[in-house]
Amino acid sequence: MQRRVLTLLLVLLSLAACGRRGDLDRPNATEPAPATSSDPGAVQPEPQKAPDKPFFLDPLI
Repeated sequence: MQRRVLTLLLVLLSLAACGRRGDLDRPNATEPAPATSSDPGAVQPEPQKAPDKPFFLDPLI
C-alpha cells in the first residue's frame, strides 16, 4: 500500500514539474506595428515568415 502511494506521489510530482515557471511570453518588440493608411490604393507589404526549423521530436508526430 505504501509503495503505491509513493509511486503515485512521484508520478504527480513529475507531472507538476512540466513546463516553465514565469510570465507568458510577450510578442517581439522589434517588429514594427502595421501601418494603417487612409489611401485605399496603398500596397501593404507582405509579412515575412520565419524559416521552418525542424524539431527533434517531429518524427514522432
